[in-house]
Amino acid sequence: MPLLTCQQVLDFLSDYVEGRLSAFEAARLEEHLALCPPCVDYLNSFRATLAACRAAGAEAWQAAGPLPEELVQAILKAQQAAD
Repeated sequence: MPLLTCQQVLDFLSDYVEGRLSAFEAARLEEHLALCPPCVDYLNSFRATLAACRAAGAEAWQAAGPLPEELVQAILKAQQAAD
C-alpha cells in the first residue's frame, strides 16, 4: 500500500490528534511521519496551537463567571421543547 501523501496527512491530522483514527489509519499516518520531518513539525505546531486555544478558552470561560439563572432556565426550556 502506498504511503500517505502530505496532503492526506493534513486531511487526517485533527482526527489523529483527537484519537479518532482506527489503529490501521493511525499506523499509516505514523509511517508517513517517520519519513517526513516537515509533517512532524506541522503536527507539533498543530498540537501547540490546540493547547493554546484550549488554554485561552478556559481562561475566558473562567473570567466570564457563572451564567445568569435566567439564561440557564431559557436553555433548559428550549431543550425540553426540542425533545
